[in-house]
Amino acid sequence: MNVYVRELVSALAQAGVDCTTYTRAVDAALPEVVQVEPGHRVVHVKAGDPKLRKEDLPSVIDDFTDGVHRHLDGEFPAEVLHANYWLSGLVAHRLKHERDMPFVSTFHTLAKVKAEGGDFERHRSSVVPTPSA
Repeated sequence: MNVYVRELVSALAQAGVDCTTYTRAVDAALPEVVQVEPGHRVVHVKAGDPKLRKEDLPSVIDDFTDGVHRHLDGEFPAEVLHANYWLSGLVAHRLKHERDMPFVSTFHTLAKVKAEGGDFERHRSSVVPTPSA
């Protein structure tokens, strides 16, 4: 999923769309903001213990959403929210209503299809790219 998100956001940035990808900080040593390329930055949002198990990610959705909200109010405003996974979709859905913003969701895999292939994992990491023009 990370490769997919990186390539999607890179293409948007190269097309002139200013993009911020929000992801949960999984290492306290990571810088809060990393400039990936012109027009694309990654923000590591502190939400719960960095070593939190995937199964416990839903417990930090509100903290993660609040962290993204602060960045949208600060130096990284956005005009549209884009989510690539169900957890980030929950985050973006809340922000959509709180901020009256458009919200787009792209699911590159679906649990039913993955389960048919033998992958029964229920939770993965949360990423919310939020391009703004």
